[in-house]
Amino acid sequence: MAIFNKNLKFLLGHRGDPKNFAENTLQSFKQCVRKGADGFETDIYLTSDNVLVISHDDTLKSGITITDSTFAELRNLEPEMPTLLETLQNFPNSLIDIEVKPCDNSVRQSITSEIAECLLDDVKQFNIENLLVTSFSIEQLIQIKKRIAAEIDINLALGFLFYPEHFQTAEEILDQTKTAAVKCTSLGIDFFLPHYLTITEEFLSFSSSYEYKLVAWTVNDTDTAKGLLKNEQVQGIISDDPQLIEIGSL
Repeated sequence: MAIFNKNLKFLLGHRGDPKNFAENTLQSFKQCVRKGADGFETDIYLTSDNVLVISHDDTLKSGITITDSTFAELRNLEPEMPTLLETLQNFPNSLIDIEVKPCDNSVRQSITSEIAECLLDDVKQFNIENLLVTSFSIEQLIQIKKRIAAEIDINLALGFLFYPEHFQTAEEILDQTKTAAVKCTSLGIDFFLPHYLTITEEFLSFSSSYEYKLVAWTVNDTDTAKGLLKNEQVQGIISDDPQLIEIGSL
């Protein structure tokens, strides 16, 4: 059973330790774990030659687009940009939340299935079971889930990320969050990851009848983190501060 599927509370650094080091780099991940976080959240894109790389944005400062570039081209321009494979190799014992970024490449219509194939190829090299694969796109998660189901030796947790389309009234935000949560559970997704501002008492009351676990992002206040983690259904916190809270002291 994957660590993410056990009822253990955890804190993940948001792209590593972004306040002190360049985000989504091996150095940022290393310092994040060194400071006591259980692991980190990161983001992946697929290059034109099918290498999964770590980056929050598809377009770099140079104007180069990751999905239209080869890995060699990217490594030449951004030497600190790690691959997913390098990240897994360097942090085999850390919890890693891998966010699959949106696929806007109109030429490669099958890019999500290609991402799923490359993701599983990387994971199988290390037999890692402490990974959570997340996306804001339920369609992406469905495709990835189908591909995972074909691998009897792979057990990856899946998570549905959510952020309200608009913040007008508290009731409207609650309705949007409820709708996303129902969609998550109807598809058998393991984790629901709403923005922490949407995790109200009303939502927790509604959510208590569902089996998924909650992970809140991006929580940067200690009292807020403690309050959320006291709830049985909230299993994890993603924070810009890897030292925000000592999980073992809760």
